[in-house]
Amino acid sequence: MYKLMGKFLVVRWSLICVEEYN
Repeated sequence: MYKLMGKFLVVRWSLICVEEYN
């Protein structure tokens, strides 16, 4: 469960980065 949460945070963080660059 902890791994799933970490993966979700990574995906969310990368989406935020993509939005900032675009």
